[in-house]
Amino acid sequence: MKNRKNYLSCLLMTLLFVCMIQVYTVNAAVSPSLSASADKASVSAGDDVLISINLSGNPSISTFGASLSYDSNILSYDSVSWNSSFSESDMKLASDIDGEVNLSVVCDSSYGEDGTIVTVRFQAVSDSSSIPVILSLRDMADADLNAVSDCAVSSQVHVPETEGSTNQGTDKEDGTPDLSAPETGTAAGGRVQQTSTQNTQSVQVSDTKSTKPDQSYKTGAGLGNDIFLILAAACGIIAFVLAAKKYGEEKK
Repeated sequence: MKNRKNYLSCLLMTLLFVCMIQVYTVNAAVSPSLSASADKASVSAGDDVLISINLSGNPSISTFGASLSYDSNILSYDSVSWNSSFSESDMKLASDIDGEVNLSVVCDSSYGEDGTIVTVRFQAVSDSSSIPVILSLRDMADADLNAVSDCAVSSQVHVPETEGSTNQGTDKEDGTPDLSAPETGTAAGGRVQQTSTQNTQSVQVSDTKSTKPDQSYKTGAGLGNDIFLILAAACGIIAFVLAAKKYGEEKK
């Protein structure tokens, strides 16, 4: 009987530990999000505009497809520069058809970095007080070729909030990278990413495109991830009661 109680106490403590680890693992997981950011808020005819497509919470993608739709009366597609962390064996494609730049990557293995995936250069053909570009995600798959369906997409391009037309000349002289160099994708995203971070939280709520069931649906109990906390607490209480009872019996 005594050995049975010891075994039960050890089992409950093990369950407590497992539940705590599960809660930590679930909470540590970050859903991916995709956004685009521009290096300026407005353009004049002849200006270059850099649009960086940024991915955070990267699930280690094996394939990726996105599109940038733009107003061809204001912008003209020029070129793209992929992040230099992609390997030479990764297949990277870009095409411009009827006011839409289609971007695709098929990785030889997988790509797991956060940050700028690709930077697209446009040239302004007329003046505009805004950047008429819309981002959309076509497809994304992880390293196991499973479709990633919980990626939050901010369709509107984020623009600098503190930079006005008076700073555009400085940006062009100091911040415009050479798109002919393969490492440009990383360099272009460095300064622009700061602005993107400021705007992402308010946009993703309305623009989230997710078909993944929530955690409450998964558990079937309507409690979501809290079920693990409840189990952990119950195991801890029972283990404590058994330990106290054992201690009392030994004193007698």
